[in-house]
Amino acid sequence: MILFGCGYVVNYAQCSIWVFTVTRIDHVANNIILFFYKHPVMNSKYSNYLDLNSALDIIKNKEHLNPDRKG
Repeated sequence: MILFGCGYVVNYAQCSIWVFTVTRIDHVANNIILFFYKHPVMNSKYSNYLDLNSALDIIKNKEHLNPDRKG
């Protein structure tokens, strides 16, 4: 994606749905979160941004893993 510099878009035409997907955690941190930090959302989606940011912190700190650190 040109806007974020990462990810890809898939069109599910039978459902009239477009999906933007980012699979690398560093792309989420360095592109998506950074974009919304610089350009804050001022509506009900702001809580979604905060949740995404919290989830990113959990993943970066490996708190989402089992005690054996394998997911």
